Amino acid sequence: MKIALWFPVLILSAGIAAQEPPAEVPQAERENDDIAVEEVVVSVARPGPGLWRVSKDEHELWVLGTVSPVPKRMKWDSTLVEGVIEDAGLVLLGPRIEVDADVGFFGAMALLPSAMRMRNNPEKEKLKDVMPADEYARFLNLKKRYMPRDRSIEKRRPLVAAGELYERSVERVGLQLDSVTQKVIKRAAKRNKLKPIEPEYKIKIDDVKALVKEFNATSLDDLACLKQTMTFIEQDLGAAKARATAWADGDIATLKNVPLTDRRHACENAIMRSDVIKKRGYDELPKRLAETWLAAAEAAIAEHEVSFAVLPMRQVMDSDGYLAMLAARGYLVEAPGE
Repeated sequence: MKIALWFPVLILSAGIAAQEPPAEVPQAERENDDIAVEEVVVSVARPGPGLWRVSKDEHELWVLGTVSPVPKRMKWDSTLVEGVIEDAGLVLLGPRIEVDADVGFFGAMALLPSAMRMRNNPEKEKLKDVMPADEYARFLNLKKRYMPRDRSIEKRRPLVAAGELYERSVERVGLQLDSVTQKVIKRAAKRNKLKPIEPEYKIKIDDVKALVKEFNATSLDDLACLKQTMTFIEQDLGAAKARATAWADGDIATLKNVPLTDRRHACENAIMRSDVIKKRGYDELPKRLAETWLAAAEAAIAEHEVSFAVLPMRQVMDSDGYLAMLAARGYLVEAPGE
């Protein structure tokens, strides 16, 4: 039976949401759930960014880069994307990990309580027990500001606490983590009788019970993840709003040039460099996911005159992203407007 336990969830969440830009810190003077914030709500349909073009031998793959978070209740003008999908022979989504664990339904249910405990620190430690006093004081200040009534976060591993604090803080400044593109893309694909391809990299876990037990007993080197997340919240929430608006307006220059605290790598490293991951070879998963998607993209370009893909913006724009890898393999990659 294929199951998604907390272990792969943690791995995937370590690829963690978005990277965003610097402007004002949110107005958060009140210390209760009714914090005053300036919401960014984009009510007029916005075009989003243009499409990147990857081509070879007169075949082309059009790529939409996405960001998270985006403005709350944003309306997206998807005319351009739907037009490309109408001409496309294939729609390609981002890669994912498929976990295969032969534990059966009742075995999975028996493991569920242990898997849920993977979110928490070993030995029932609280954050105050695993954090330096000055960093814990920073955390308490942000918790009081963004999630004052949440007591369970005190039991979480720093990695998981970072994710929960990040999610709550971006919501409080009028942003949302939910994608505004996936439903539209899947609906357009269905309308054109296309089944979106989601490249899978499969991993087989034979010792699920042992893995969960070991993970529950293992401390992660994840304080850097929480520290970077706190810095992001303290300094870059205004930047996140600017980046979200830039995506909505198709402002590529802002998406490229606004700096952010890079919390993603610190949070990925907390998982990928842990002994429990490395000794099973799972630290190679980001590389394997990249190879899986690149193989699917190259096949799409070879087989279809027109294809469409959607990727996180970092994989589209970064010098070590998926499109840069395609360029290194001899494909012509053109940004919108080039």
